[in-house]
Formats: sequence, structure tokens, C-alpha cells
Amino acid sequence: MPLITLTSDMGHQDYYVGAMKSFIYKRIPDVKIVDISHSIRTFNIVGAAFCVSNVIADFPDETIHIIAVNSDPKININIPSSSDEWPVVMRYRNQFFVGIDNGVFSLILQGDTPEFIFRMTEAMAMPNVFKFPAKNVLAKIACQLYDGVLLNDLGEKVDNVKQVTDLAPVIDTNLIRGHVLHVDIYGNLITNISESLFKYVGKGESFIIYFRSKDYFIDKIHDSYNEVAHGERVAIFNSNGLLEIAINMGVPKNGGGASSLFGLKERDIIRIEFTPPGSKESISDLF
Repeated sequence: MPLITLTSDMGHQDYYVGAMKSFIYKRIPDVKIVDISHSIRTFNIVGAAFCVSNVIADFPDETIHIIAVNSDPKININIPSSSDEWPVVMRYRNQFFVGIDNGVFSLILQGDTPEFIFRMTEAMAMPNVFKFPAKNVLAKIACQLYDGVLLNDLGEKVDNVKQVTDLAPVIDTNLIRGHVLHVDIYGNLITNISESLFKYVGKGESFIIYFRSKDYFIDKIHDSYNEVAHGERVAIFNSNGLLEIAINMGVPKNGGGASSLFGLKERDIIRIEFTPPGSKESISDLF
């Protein structure tokens, strides 16, 4: 039987996550629910996409992922618009993704093509559709998928999802300009710069990674945190192939993580400058 996962910005202080789970268990008593994260920053679809994208490969086929972040539908029934945000079901890499079409799906796809997308038009006829939609709309759709209800009976097939395009790295001559995609619990800064992009642009040349100001830089990629001394800055490509800037053993109770020490947060700029022979006029140009 398929698993159902939950990703939300609801936290654990309130009853919301418990209400969603009990809604599902009431309809499917023997289902297995996996929490991916409920600590996504409020309305942060980038953080939601990051967390979900990084676990897709770990889940079996037919898993149903509920993404309840910024989960209120925004629909003008009388005058349809491209800015409308409908509940949708997307099938991608043999798994289902249920959420609001607010840009999160394009961030998960990263240019890939899904198997299909359905706009859940029938969901708008559900009672209390705008009251706790994470439970009354998204969780209900997930239960219907689990029960094998045909998507054609729930909505209409569409060709694409809402695109978010301003979050991709910018490439220039000998330069990558990316940003912090996620700050994890250790204060590590996970960027949107992939190892494959780094190799493609850099072509094996020397480089300097700048963050916040030219006072903070790294000029070497290590394979693990422990290749530098405790408390030292380090850059690695993590298990998902993304550039990560960290302080070895630098957590809040042990000197501070990279986020607090460097004063960086999500969306802050990370710049990599490559220095092929002849690209700089003087030594001072490197710094």
C-alpha cells in the first residue's frame, strides 16, 4: 500500500498537524504516514520544495506527498486568470504530489517534465474548501488517490504548473551567482549551486567562493566537514550534489553555525569567481 507523506509550515505547537493526520487515519485506518518536515518557514515554498526534492529517491513508487505550505487556493471563479492557484496533483518519478499550484511544483521539477498534472476542479465544490484547506482539500485528495479514485473524475488535465524562475543560479563569464537555498538545523548554508554546474562553468580552474563580503571566502572544496579543524569554515558538495558552506562542529551551543557566524540567511547571495590564466590583470584583482 502506498505511503502518504506530510510536509508543512504548521510546526508542532498547534493542533494542525494532528488534525490532518487524524483526518487521514479516519478514512484510511491502516495507512502509514511519514512526516518529512513541519518546520518549513511560514509560506516558504522554496524550503518546502527543497525538503521534498531531497527525499523523492528514498521513497517507493506510488508514494503520495502532501505539500501543505502556503496552502490556501487563490481562485477567481468568475474571471479565470494565470495568477490563479488551484489545488493540483502531479505525478513525477512514479510518485504523486498534492498541493497548491503556487510555484512549489516547478521548484521540485527544476526543468524536468512530469508524467502528468491534474487541476483539481472538483475540490472547489468541497464543503469548507477555504477553511483549513490543507486538511479539507489536500488531505482529502490524497485519500481519494490512495483509494484509487480516477483523476479524470476529480479534475482536468493541464500541461504545466506555475513557474518560479527567479531562483536559478546566474552564470556569467568565469562567474556563478547563486544564493542560499536552505539553512539546516546545524546552521549549514545549502545553496542552489550544483556540483555539475560548478564543474561546467569552472572547467577545473582555481576559484574563490565569496559570501556576504570579500572578508569571507573559501577557495577549496573538501569532501567532508572533518577535513578541516573544528570551528573552521568549509565548503563541500553534499549528498544531493549542492554546494554547502558550513563551520565544522559549529552548532549554536558550540561556537555557532555558518548562518549565525556569517550573518547569512535564505536568499542571500553566494558568488563563485573562477580565475583561468589571464582572466585577472593583477594579484589584487583576485580579492
